[in-house]
Amino acid sequence: GQFRRKLGTGLFIVACLWMSRHKLLSVLRPNRPVPSTTMSRINACEGKAMCGVAYIAPWCPACNQLTPFFQSVAKLGMLHHGNYAAVVVVGRGRDAAENTAKAQEIGSEAIVDTDGRLHDGLAIDRYPSFIVFDQKGVIKLRDQAAMSWMEREILGP
Repeated sequence: GQFRRKLGTGLFIVACLWMSRHKLLSVLRPNRPVPSTTMSRINACEGKAMCGVAYIAPWCPACNQLTPFFQSVAKLGMLHHGNYAAVVVVGRGRDAAENTAKAQEIGSEAIVDTDGRLHDGLAIDRYPSFIVFDQKGVIKLRDQAAMSWMEREILGP
């Protein structure tokens, strides 16, 4: 009994240390504010009550499989949906040309993260990543919940 509890506590501590080293603990916490320098680089979100960001990498197999979804989000997300907007950001390619080529495939509305500042500011830890934040820059949804929000609010029925 006591050995199992100590083992469980030890494994929990190891998992927490690993997650903090890989920035997962801060990513999992909702209501983390997006830095204002990051917010200012996503013009489409300015003044919107909620904004969705899909961050993709050109080499990511899942991202490539979802290209039609990202094309729709990029096109419709820039249209004014009342208080909502969405953008697709392409980054973390092997080089700038790879990022630009993928952004062109997505559409002219896609944003290329040339210097990785959006990646770092949004604390991206997987590809694709989906984030929804409010006009104050507070993250409200991540991952599957954020993708579902984009499907419902941006792409519609």
